Amino acid sequence: MALSRSLRSYFIGISLTFPAIGCTSMQSSPLPSGLHEVSFEQDGSKDLVELQVLTKNANIIGLGEPASPSESFYAAKIQILKTLITEGGVRRLGIEDSAISLESVDNYLQSGKATAKEVVKLMKPKFQSENFVEFITWLHEYNQKSPKNTVHVFGFEPGSFAQMDELLSQLKIDVAPQNLLDLKSCLNQLKSSSNLSETDCLSCLAVSDAYELLPEPYLTREKTAYEGSLKQVCSKTDLAKMQNEADTLAKLVVFDAKESGNPKTALWTSNRNVAKKGDTQAPLFGQMLQQQFQKQYVAIQLLTQSQDTVNKAASTSATMSPEEWLSGFHRKALYLQLDRLDRTVKESNTRLPDSSYVDAIFFLSNSSLAKEY
Repeated sequence: MALSRSLRSYFIGISLTFPAIGCTSMQSSPLPSGLHEVSFEQDGSKDLVELQVLTKNANIIGLGEPASPSESFYAAKIQILKTLITEGGVRRLGIEDSAISLESVDNYLQSGKATAKEVVKLMKPKFQSENFVEFITWLHEYNQKSPKNTVHVFGFEPGSFAQMDELLSQLKIDVAPQNLLDLKSCLNQLKSSSNLSETDCLSCLAVSDAYELLPEPYLTREKTAYEGSLKQVCSKTDLAKMQNEADTLAKLVVFDAKESGNPKTALWTSNRNVAKKGDTQAPLFGQMLQQQFQKQYVAIQLLTQSQDTVNKAASTSATMSPEEWLSGFHRKALYLQLDRLDRTVKESNTRLPDSSYVDAIFFLSNSSLAKEY
């Protein structure tokens, strides 16, 4: 099949043959520098050497995913995490879910009490998949084999207001101080309604000092979570809500790093969150981590070939999305390290991100629907 004129001009000077998007039986194109074919079979660590080099000196590794991840995404993401744990020295895994719920998961990893299915049921529905339950079981078994160097998990998202209330109810206090009673009153109000007056917002924020009755790490973690969740409820604009959410998530990650001694940590989050800079006026989660950890923060996104990408007519070279461009190489999975990508390629396609936005991209050519266990 002949290449379109726009695609021919796109590859002038870099000796590549670029097949039209949507063709399923064409010879694979050569890969430019910075782009590597990978496999997510049982032992994919050999294909992930470049990832290990990229993350060698990182302390925080953000690993994103699309808004609606599938089972094949989880399989790939889990293989990446297994490699980072067994070969890359990661010892903490932060998951964008309730910090309170993830305590139960971590207790299972360290003690073996309960089962992986039981603790995963405490998490968001999107994590209740076969691959994720198997991953939690694998982590527990890994810890049993390495009892002196175990992997811990933690949540960096506030728990629900109901979880916050339940946690405070566990305090053993003969006579509860007024600020604790007021805090519980606010939580009861927040459990039943997300509409608070400006006066209620200010008064409920003022009683957050009741969390000082809790020991660390609960004091800082839960006070941060409560104040962040309350500010989101009381935000007057979507932009303010977005900023408060990102600020809370980042504070919880930074606190965990300090509290745990700053071991090498991977974060399970979204593609939007890992980005080191965004298009909005509000600083995003990844941008805040970049400011805090500097070069020790590495951002990695996972992308897929969507049905729209497969069926859409080829765009002009300069306007191809990363998914369109990567799907044209007709590989099942690719790893793209942006600071090693040929300069000519980046100049020819204005929609490809650079390393100031994200450090690397994993691309899957297809993605099956998730299966609940």
